[in-house]
This record gives sequence, C-alpha cells and structure tokens, in this order.
Amino acid sequence: MISSVQRAGAVDTQMGPGDSPSQMLYDSQARMTQLHTWRSGTWTGATWPASPPAADITEWTYPPSLDLNLTKKYPDLGGQDAARRTVTYTYWRNGALATRRWQRLPGSYSNTVGGAGVVTSYWYDAHARLQTIDYPGATTTVAATPDVSYTYNPAGRVNTRTEAGQASSTYLYTAWGQPFKETVTSLANGFAPSEVERTFELTTNRIDLLKIKSGAIVAPNVDHGFHATTGLLDTVVADARTITYGYTASGATPTGTPRARTYGHSGSTLLYTEMPRNSRGLLDGVSHVQSSVPVLYQSMTYAYNVDRVTSIRRRLAMRNYSKLGTQKFVHHAMEMNSRISLGAFEMISRVLRMWQDGCRPREKV
Repeated sequence: MISSVQRAGAVDTQMGPGDSPSQMLYDSQARMTQLHTWRSGTWTGATWPASPPAADITEWTYPPSLDLNLTKKYPDLGGQDAARRTVTYTYWRNGALATRRWQRLPGSYSNTVGGAGVVTSYWYDAHARLQTIDYPGATTTVAATPDVSYTYNPAGRVNTRTEAGQASSTYLYTAWGQPFKETVTSLANGFAPSEVERTFELTTNRIDLLKIKSGAIVAPNVDHGFHATTGLLDTVVADARTITYGYTASGATPTGTPRARTYGHSGSTLLYTEMPRNSRGLLDGVSHVQSSVPVLYQSMTYAYNVDRVTSIRRRLAMRNYSKLGTQKFVHHAMEMNSRISLGAFEMISRVLRMWQDGCRPREKV
C-alpha cells in the first residue's frame, strides 16, 4: 500500500497491492467531502495515475465552521435515485444528534425513485442525557425496530435501559461508581432474568469475582488475582481455564508493562504470548507459541528520534494436516515485510507491504 499525506496530516490517496485504490478530498477546514474508490484495476505504480477511470463516490456535507455531518450520500451502483443513497442528520443546539433520516426499500417502491424516507429521533433530558431513541415503525417488508429508553440514578449513571416490548436492563453500582450488577429481564417471552454480577475488593476497589447466570444456568465464576506487592493483575481463573500475566521487572522501562500472557487449561499451557519491550518501553515484537509450536512472530523497528514504527516483519506458521485432521508438521513458510515512510510533521506518507515471494498481502498489518 502506498499512501500520500497532505500537509494537514490527512491521507490524500491510497493504492498498491492488497488494497483498493482510494482518493480523499477535503474542504478548507480539513473535513472530508468526497471519498473516491475503485473496485477493479491494478494500481502498483509509484505515483497516482494522471487520469484515473470513473470512481464510486461517497460524499459528505457540513454546516459552516462545524464538524457535524449533515448528509452522507453513497455511491450510485446502478441507476439509484440520489435520495435513495442519502442519509441526512439534524442536531440540537448543543451539537447532540437529533434525527437521522435514511431510505428503506420495500418491494412496492422503485429503486430509481426517492421516497420520503424513515427517521430515527434522539431525545434528551434537561441534563442533555440520552433519554429515548425513537426508531421508525414497520414497513411492508421490514419489521419495526424497538424504541430504546434510558433512566438515570441521582449520580447521573444509567439506571435502566429498556427496549420496548423486548427486554429491560437494570444496573447497580458500587459506592465508587463501578457497575457491579446488571440484570436483564425479558419482556416478550417470559424467560428468566439473566444476571452479571461483579464483586470488588473492599480496600483496593479492584474487581475480585465475576458471576454470570441465566435463570437456573450458572456459568463458572471468574476469579481475578493480583500481585501482593505491585497490585498488577496476575491471574484470571474460570473453572479449569486460566490466564496468567507477566510484566517487565522492577526498574525496567516502563515498570509494570505487560510482557507475557499464558493461556492454560487443567494445568497445560495452550498458548503463550510474549511481548518484549525496548529501552523506551516500545513494543519490540510479539510471538505466539501454541502447544509448544511457534505460530506467529512479528518484530518492529522505530525511527531513532521519534516513537514511530518504520518497519514491521511478520512470520506466519503454515500447518499441514492429515485426512484424519491430525497435524503432520508446521513450518514458517510465509513472511511479510512492511516498510513505513514518514513525511513532513512525522505523518505516515507511504506504507509498502510485500510477502517474501512477492505476492500481494492477504491481510492488513
């Protein structure tokens, strides 16, 4: 992928193997007004084409001097009326979203003729807290979306969340303000309530136990263990499953940074992840070992004077299985390197990614 960046730090163009070409246009206030995308063609040159073919265009409009989106018009993918492709927004005086209008397409409507659209409205209380989301009703082909309403406790935290005719959630909080219990009650089918309950340590206010149940079905408790000296999370245990965390040693830079994570079951290690750091505390690499077999290794380098990545090297393990599904062998056959260039103001100006065999990448870094 190759990206060009304008002086304001916003990406202008993007192209290259593994990415769909795209071009971004901005107004004088650096707000994106158009996004041009192409669904075909091989754009692997070092510079943007002088005369690119016709693009799919997404457009945005804004009010003067505000970064509030008034309309978003999607690309025309085949003779669609502009109203069919446009979402419009209105706002309250404080900038909170008031309405969102868009088009549904029941079978009785023409794809090329704009309809009146449907509207979702957002209502707030005197303290500007979201109180109701009023969704549109049903159409001939689309079921109604339940309206959602909220109530708040004296501290301003959500007390209940109700989906009309469907379910209601009630929240309880500790004296410190953490949510310690959530109860979901069905309003439609008579199911028993589901509960999520958290227990916190009295002196440190750290989470100690997590309990989840749905009616008579009770999930294993999730217990959290912390280091007696550092106070950092050491273990998370649920039934026979465990997660153990390791950190940089005392005096390292920075002390207490997560460095390793071990997933285990019944005393056996299933996955070990290591995340070494350099002297500035930046991530040097990530390695995953599954059942004693390395499956992924990724390393990073940085610019000497800024904490910006300049290259990423990723090595993937390729597994081979027999017809019975048993693993025969593992080898690191694929490697992908990414070179990242920094432009003015240390903004990313170009990213070049390539597999070791020269093929286009199949996944983004």
